[in-house]
Amino acid sequence: MLKSVMAKIQKNDEETKRILFEKFHDQVYRKAYFITKDHYLAQDVLQETFLKAYNHMDQLKNDESIGAWLSVIATRTAVDLIRKQKRSSGIPMENSLLEDEIFQQTSSSSVESEMEQEWLKENLRSVINELPTNFRAVIILKYGHDLKEQEIAKILGENIGTVKSRIYRAKNKLKSLLLSSDTMDGDSL
Repeated sequence: MLKSVMAKIQKNDEETKRILFEKFHDQVYRKAYFITKDHYLAQDVLQETFLKAYNHMDQLKNDESIGAWLSVIATRTAVDLIRKQKRSSGIPMENSLLEDEIFQQTSSSSVESEMEQEWLKENLRSVINELPTNFRAVIILKYGHDLKEQEIAKILGENIGTVKSRIYRAKNKLKSLLLSSDTMDGDSL
């Protein structure tokens, strides 16, 4: 079915584009919202993603991977949008990727366990916020989005060696910040 859809899209069939949009709208919106944490920005990313996809449909090699392809476009578009906002406003990139992905699991039903988990989440969030922006970005993309170094390099427009180095240095920095945070908390008790 997708092959006939692809052929119609490449012929600029508006009805087929609408069907494709309806089929993947929710998936792309969730990806965009996950990254931007803003409804309006996610709507912008959604629109831009489909415009880019329609314009570059001939580059899609495997018709069966259109959902994944749209997700990659949405991720890149959202990251680019956040970068543009950061440059123009000076606001640091948020760590919203990690907030949703890493901390979704809640175990135990006891209040004490839940409180401890909340404290750990808050502690990790605050420590991640202390990382320099370039370290925070690779940590979020690597562990929050579960992307490979090659994908991160493409998204950030960096060499893969640079990305690997940043991930390594970011993990070390995060580890040292967490350890110093633990010792400070232990001293205050």
